[in-house]
Amino acid sequence: MIVLGIDLGETTGYAFIRDIKMITESPLLRYGTVALGADLPGGFRPDVVVVERPAYVPGRAQEGYDRALAAYGYRWYKKLHVIRAVDWMQTHKHYPLPGRGVLATQHEKDAYRMAMWAMHKYGGGSGKEE
Repeated sequence: MIVLGIDLGETTGYAFIRDIKMITESPLLRYGTVALGADLPGGFRPDVVVVERPAYVPGRAQEGYDRALAAYGYRWYKKLHVIRAVDWMQTHKHYPLPGRGVLATQHEKDAYRMAMWAMHKYGGGSGKEE
């Protein structure tokens, strides 16, 4: 199973993760930061896509968020789950990151943690084989 976590913002963080079979493997496939509304890199076909619904911000920023959500909804129809911060933060706010300094921005870190939350919620597993 592959999960894509997207944290919208003026710079949008994303993280592709996979279900791992051994503890020595890293679940992180690809990550990065792009400008709001820019295309995310391809190469993976996620089974689940989670996007945190941004808080309402009046003006141009809200229009950018709305356009980005519409584009993601079109691209990943039936795979997209728009979530709120309260959905994932209570259990995964301090979820361990893949390594010190690997994920440079807060958007990347939050995207990774959202993806891990979605792996646990929609994947039916812990992300690791027990």
